[in-house]
Amino acid sequence: MTLTTTETTQDGEAAIKYPTVSLGGLNIKWGEKGIRRLEWFPDVQEFDSNNKNEFKYYELPSSAVLIPFHSMNGANPGHLVWDDFLSIYNLLHMFDLTDRELLFMRYILTDDNRGLWASCDFTEEKRKSCEHMMNKFLPLMVGSNSTDQRGPYRWSTTDNFDFAPRQPAQSDLICARRGVAGIGALTDHGFRKAHGWVPEDYNFTHNFGRGGLFREFRNFVVNNLNIPRTSVPQRQSGHRVIFSVNSSDIPSRVEDFQTQIELVRQHVPAAKVESYEFKHLSLKEQIEIANEAAIFVTVCGGGAVTGMFLPSGASVILYYHERGGVRGGRHGNEATHTPAMLDWDLYNSITHLRVHWLPKVTMNEIQDQMSFVSLIRYELKLIESGGLLR
Repeated sequence: MTLTTTETTQDGEAAIKYPTVSLGGLNIKWGEKGIRRLEWFPDVQEFDSNNKNEFKYYELPSSAVLIPFHSMNGANPGHLVWDDFLSIYNLLHMFDLTDRELLFMRYILTDDNRGLWASCDFTEEKRKSCEHMMNKFLPLMVGSNSTDQRGPYRWSTTDNFDFAPRQPAQSDLICARRGVAGIGALTDHGFRKAHGWVPEDYNFTHNFGRGGLFREFRNFVVNNLNIPRTSVPQRQSGHRVIFSVNSSDIPSRVEDFQTQIELVRQHVPAAKVESYEFKHLSLKEQIEIANEAAIFVTVCGGGAVTGMFLPSGASVILYYHERGGVRGGRHGNEATHTPAMLDWDLYNSITHLRVHWLPKVTMNEIQDQMSFVSLIRYELKLIESGGLLR
């Protein structure tokens, strides 16, 4: 999102026009006033070029890219990966900077108001949750050589940037030759709709034509974690069918899939059926499991984010609540009793996967169970036929 701002001189005349950006993804529930709080442009420091000694500053290595951003809701893995990291990758990709060392700086609003609803600074509990989740998922963007080393730079915010020069500091300025900022509409939902809670979210597709970007982001993450990039192979032994159990803390989306797991084991004996509660696994374990899966079964929502990292040619089956839609936000929600196919826009635009949506309320009725088994058989047969585009 780009805005145009005009500065006014003391005489009341317009002096400078420059474009501003939104530092983070936009939540339409914030309203125009809240969204305007993310409007940003860097301060311009002027100095006399004939007397450079009076203007001192430190400079990051030329290999570094400084990334100031506001997190929409980094405590949720789906929002963190799809609204923050994917958008930042898009920015880096635009300027051919994906191979640089990345220094992330979460921007804390300075207008003395409470943090935006559901954002990382809305409550102290939310801030701590964001810090935990961001540190856990940071290797997706910067790589990791061990469990203790996440790239050359530590995660920081504008309030706790940790800079300790070897000699007494001679300046409080730290400059970067390269930087990117301005997420705005680069998120998976843009700025005119949400993630699938209300019927209006399905009126148009925001991610049309982004399939290649999603595949490149997936490969970028896999490479950062030193995991080999693969397509779903034809196997003599069974393909892995992965169930992501209890992927959400929201009661209507808690699911252990015990019935579906037994159905696949009984009716598709050649498949290798596994189930995981992914939140208890390390980040690399999660991506390694996804990278070797043929079929990934989960409930839609933030916990389904792991499915994006399946290999090319794999299948994702997402269960959604057919009467789970709600309208509202900070001041309460009102049930709409409409389908809540959360992140439908994103998943249906991922071109390296085949995506299927199944209703959750009726999932244990006989006809739904048989349809599920038939879908599993069909997907595995399609993989084994070798006729997939990879």
